[in-house]
Amino acid sequence: MSNDHLFITPIIGHFDVDCAKAWLDARPDAVEVVPNDYRFESAPIHADEGYVESLAGHYGSGTYVRLSPLRIVVVNDGSIRSLHGVYEFVLWLSSVYAVRLGEGWEGERPVELERVYPEDVRTLTPAWKHELIEIGFFRYLSDGQETSVSVDEARREAPVPEEAELLAYLEAGHLYRGADELARDASGDVIALAEVYTDGRYVWPAHLPMHVRRDHVRLPRHFMIHARANGWRVPSVDLAALPGSPNVAAPSAEERARYARAPEPGAITVAHGLVTLGPLLRAGAADAVYRGFTRRGSPVLVTLTMRHDDAYFELEIRLAYPVDGIAKLLYVGEADDATGFRDVLVEREPAGRSLLDRAPMPEAAAIRCGIAAAGVVAQAHEAGYLLGGLAPEVIYAADDGTFTGLTPRSRRFVADVELRSGGLRSYKLPYSGHESLVLGHPSFEEADVFALGASLFHAVTGTHPFGAQFPDILQRITAKVPLPFTGSPALGALLARCLAPDPRARPTATELAAELAKLA
Repeated sequence: MSNDHLFITPIIGHFDVDCAKAWLDARPDAVEVVPNDYRFESAPIHADEGYVESLAGHYGSGTYVRLSPLRIVVVNDGSIRSLHGVYEFVLWLSSVYAVRLGEGWEGERPVELERVYPEDVRTLTPAWKHELIEIGFFRYLSDGQETSVSVDEARREAPVPEEAELLAYLEAGHLYRGADELARDASGDVIALAEVYTDGRYVWPAHLPMHVRRDHVRLPRHFMIHARANGWRVPSVDLAALPGSPNVAAPSAEERARYARAPEPGAITVAHGLVTLGPLLRAGAADAVYRGFTRRGSPVLVTLTMRHDDAYFELEIRLAYPVDGIAKLLYVGEADDATGFRDVLVEREPAGRSLLDRAPMPEAAAIRCGIAAAGVVAQAHEAGYLLGGLAPEVIYAADDGTFTGLTPRSRRFVADVELRSGGLRSYKLPYSGHESLVLGHPSFEEADVFALGASLFHAVTGTHPFGAQFPDILQRITAKVPLPFTGSPALGALLARCLAPDPRARPTATELAAELAKLA
């Protein structure tokens, strides 16, 4: 293949530059970098990247088409995929005009199209033609793409003339992918649920209409041409027949069925539509913990409280727990619902059931679960995290006792509530150790070991180690007299060490895991 420029001239008359521009503007893999000068990219996902480079005055090498009425110059200096795009342009041009193709300094040397573009270029089938095209995934957003422009780069001072029609089109898109995540901006603020919508040819994030309305962002010309050709009405779409896109996988049949399902009567949605509340698991004077599910059907725990002293970003940092075995935190912030609570925390719920639901369970199964749970607690301590919220209801296991995960945030979130009435925050005492009675809020690793030991005691016996009712528990913790353990003496002795009144007498989480392994 020759590396010379390709010069295309009309045999009769001149080229209609506006007609050529209309063809190029409708191409998802081409972008106008300067007036009448287009660059072909290897795929639409890279077209915005070329636009960003042009804004900065950086053009570089590549495949270009430069338009003028008497001569079109093609710079063939890009990848095979971009060369295929410009080859299709030359084919189109040749079908509309009688043209002369030339190479050399000024195109004085005639050349055949097959010589300029070899078979591997001519016969290529670009992957993007069989994929959905992504728009609006702005760089620096949590669901953005590095090859896209940023919101600042796409922002306009004034709306485009058809912005109302554009907004209506975007908001009428079909839900293509639900999400278990919330999209955030560069500062970490939540902007929307990270869902994706489609019109059958393009996909865009749920927050794109917000950016159009607020920032008047520029969208690719090819999308605007496409939406305008549809009369600004999103067509009917068979979601099952749609492919994926480079960064958004096609939904499964189960997911599509779930998206189409109407909300259950009385369902309450919280946290920017992230989750719908299910049954109430537990409640206190200033809190309620629900089992919920996301739009994609993933199980979550939702904790609602009255009031926190910390800012949401401080809570999110403190409760992130990026440790394997601790369920992922999805959201901490203000509740959207009308339940009367102000604050909401959403975390994934592990598979299986909690030890509270399984108690009493076989001692061997409880030991297997305890080994893994203690290992996770040890990793958290090594990373500098004090969980402060362990209890049987936040330790999950499969039917055979295999540990599946911890969700300590719900209790920690609740335990940090400052009641507006200033009442006693006694609900955190049963699993916080004797020192909580003195210090009010234990702040050292031994409190997590106490809580884990109490949870394993409860898992085997079905009862809290210091009683069944709160007054009884409080009295026995004050007197430092636990109930007799009804399991094996060896496990009972180990749990007694975990429940020792003096925190210094308790094993570390690592030591607890090792001692439990000896009993397995």
